[in-house]
Amino acid sequence: MYKSIYNNINERSLTTYPWVFWDGAFTSEQIDQIKVYCDRFQKDEATIIGEQDLKATQKVRISTVKFFHRNDETGWIFDVFNDVIFKLNERFYNYNINGYDAFQYTEYDCEKLGKYDWHQDMLHGENTIGLTRKLSVVMNLTEPDVDYWGGSFQINDGREEEPKIAIVTGK
Repeated sequence: MYKSIYNNINERSLTTYPWVFWDGAFTSEQIDQIKVYCDRFQKDEATIIGEQDLKATQKVRISTVKFFHRNDETGWIFDVFNDVIFKLNERFYNYNINGYDAFQYTEYDCEKLGKYDWHQDMLHGENTIGLTRKLSVVMNLTEPDVDYWGGSFQINDGREEEPKIAIVTGK
């Protein structure tokens, strides 16, 4: 008998978490180190996979991004992410995951009305074989008690009228 295959949607919904929360993965000092390191690099206007038109992209997403790969300076960041991902997966999902090659550093500028509207972190189409995204990790690098203008990180598990406020990130 299988231990984790359910043929009833109600049983599946009781065993699969749409999202989980981990607090304190990095210390305040480590968060500062990440920001200082990542801010040294030029960031590009964010895009949406498959969308070529900047105006169309900006209806959904306004931010700048830079992807960082593991190297001598970022290895410790990946080590912390890997530990958190491993523990969350082991406790809540038990997926067969095989890694990731970069983390995305994203800035949302309130003066430019930075945002990323509702979306799913999935890849579709050609050339996505081997790129299945089973888990997404979001880390807010601004401390909740810092005085800044921002929004909130909301998670919507399919009912937009009832989003979950995962992290309140500003005034």
